[in-house]
Amino acid sequence: MKITTSQESGGNEGASFGGGANAGPVTIDVGGGGGETESDLHTEAAELDLSDAKDSTTAEDWLRGRGSNPADEAMPSPSSTAEPPARDASAFRRLLHDKGQLQRLDYEVNTDWWNASLGIGFGLSAGQFSIGFKLFGIDITHEHRQQTLTGNPTYAGAPGPDGMRPWKDFTNCSRTKPITS
Repeated sequence: MKITTSQESGGNEGASFGGGANAGPVTIDVGGGGGETESDLHTEAAELDLSDAKDSTTAEDWLRGRGSNPADEAMPSPSSTAEPPARDASAFRRLLHDKGQLQRLDYEVNTDWWNASLGIGFGLSAGQFSIGFKLFGIDITHEHRQQTLTGNPTYAGAPGPDGMRPWKDFTNCSRTKPITS
């Protein structure tokens, strides 16, 4: 079982244009745009091996709302499972804390995009009332995203005496040089 969360921030708007023309009851709309967006993406993941029957039952009971601690709270975030579980924590939350493989990664994201659209419609209007329908419409969009890992990815180590799972750099386990920008 894997829980993944992500949060993207930053970015900027591109440029867009549009226009239309009426020729009697026929309308033609043309639009388009494009741009490049820079943003930062933070992801977290908690992976739990459910090959053990007891662990699998604990997770399934929590998700299905069975047993003594059904899923009466939101799905825990991977970061929150590195913290010591509360005294009244569910068996599932304790399982994630004790056995979950937790990691955090940050990316720089570059999105290059463009779109174009064409619409042809037919309509009639009288005063404040109008009726119409689109005869033909096409919208083409292209997006290319490039993600670059930034900073040092981290993982949560084993629980310490205080119950906290300390965040460690992946370089500690792989003995590689950190990524620098």
